[in-house]
Amino acid sequence: MKKSTIIQLAMCVCVLIGTNAWAGELDTVSIDVPSASYMTSNTDYIYRVSDGEVELLLYKGSGGDVVIPDTIDGFPVVGIDYYFVCRGVGDEDCDFSGAFQARPDLTSVTIPDSVTVIGLEAFEGCTGLTSVTIPDSVTHIENQAFKGCTGLTSLFLSKGVISLEYQAFALCSSLTDIVIDVDNPVYSSHDGVVYNKGRTELILFPGGKSGSFTIPDGVTSIARYGFTACDKVTSVVIPDSVTNIDSFAFYGCKSLTSVTIGNGVPGIGSLVFAHCDALASVTIPDSVTSIGQEAFYGCSSLTSVAIPGSVTYIERGAFKGCTGLTTAYFLGNTPTMGTDVFLDTAPDFEICYTTGATGFSTPNWEGYPAAPCACSDDTDCAEGEMCASGRCEIDIDFDGIINAEDNCPEVANPAQENVDVATETGADILGDVCDADTVYGYVDISGAAIENVNVTVYRPNCGGDIELDSDTTDSEGYYSFSNLGVGYRTIVPELESYTFVPETDYPKMPQAEIQSFDFTATVIPAP
Repeated sequence: MKKSTIIQLAMCVCVLIGTNAWAGELDTVSIDVPSASYMTSNTDYIYRVSDGEVELLLYKGSGGDVVIPDTIDGFPVVGIDYYFVCRGVGDEDCDFSGAFQARPDLTSVTIPDSVTVIGLEAFEGCTGLTSVTIPDSVTHIENQAFKGCTGLTSLFLSKGVISLEYQAFALCSSLTDIVIDVDNPVYSSHDGVVYNKGRTELILFPGGKSGSFTIPDGVTSIARYGFTACDKVTSVVIPDSVTNIDSFAFYGCKSLTSVTIGNGVPGIGSLVFAHCDALASVTIPDSVTSIGQEAFYGCSSLTSVAIPGSVTYIERGAFKGCTGLTTAYFLGNTPTMGTDVFLDTAPDFEICYTTGATGFSTPNWEGYPAAPCACSDDTDCAEGEMCASGRCEIDIDFDGIINAEDNCPEVANPAQENVDVATETGADILGDVCDADTVYGYVDISGAAIENVNVTVYRPNCGGDIELDSDTTDSEGYYSFSNLGVGYRTIVPELESYTFVPETDYPKMPQAEIQSFDFTATVIPAP
């Protein structure tokens, strides 16, 4: 609950609550009532009547399935508001709380079509709430109205809602699907995610939605608190179309391990990724010129970060509290630095900068150990290594992915393909070409990879039918088939104007070891 200073109006009423269970240890409720209104109560509610309309201030009923009445004392119920709780005589001893806040015994709520506003923290902490019916009459859902309602799994928002405030459904850890009425003039939804009507701004990602998520192309902005405390999302790809990531956008996403930021983002705002405890990999593009205050505060799993040469300003505490951060690679000249940018990082933290960069100093820069990076490109590294963010790292399969991050380090798999479904029996995190039931290969001509060769795998069945699967070689000349059925298979490569040696190969499924079949192409001579 939040602290508030009560502005003394013409009329203020204090009601003795006693020891009812819903009041906990509080002895009084002090409710500010404008001079043109009055406060009263019945068995289930304390409420305010103003200009012939009722606003609910406090629910004191028995919980369970609650149907809010559309009228009380003959007056329409138009709002679900909040109340002040005072523990002493001074204004500094007062807090406010939503009308239904912290009632875990609520299981469902039906809101009547007389209500237009669901107020601040109205149902916050109602952990047992599994169903809520919001009518077309509701136009405003205020800040944190349903925050922490961990029992909600899905939600329908009607065409009437035109104002959905920050964190309205924050910490709803089971909420996977939000559907917006197609006739809503302000908001829309797709795959359970809330956008503005034109789907150019991502407004709310459900807190229970899990796994990887790619923001659709065409989205230009991620709203403040858009992903806040979404504990089940593991990776996010932000497309080049995004030009704004607002403050707190990914704050507290504790399972988020990787983020790829598109080339349209000019800056990373304040506290955008703060307290993303599992974040181990973030790609900052060359479009970024500034990194905001405490943008990555407390990202304790982040071990290294590459700062592109486009960055000219890093604000105070941007990487503060990243206790696992050992290296920051600066790929350009010195930016302007705020205070404590790398405070409380790993004990052996160091800055490395590219050869020829200006403004840096050795052995220290801005109070941190600093030295030139070990490499600027792959030619500075030994065979089987690549230059990654200024450091030579092992890449024995030469697919451009360092072994430590490669899902198949011994066989090139540049796309990191892996068709395994996590719930499948025997599923793993290996790339397809490293699975035992995988057939992979390489197509070349005179030692050079050939792209876009169609490779077909088929198995004739007893009835004469033929099962077919096909793949096309990538820019590195690789193809891969996985989860093939039992039996002998035939592999045939095809590309106009080429012949292949061998013409076919015959893998047998299943097999104890992964199988590789390479084809060498020759040009068909012109007639």
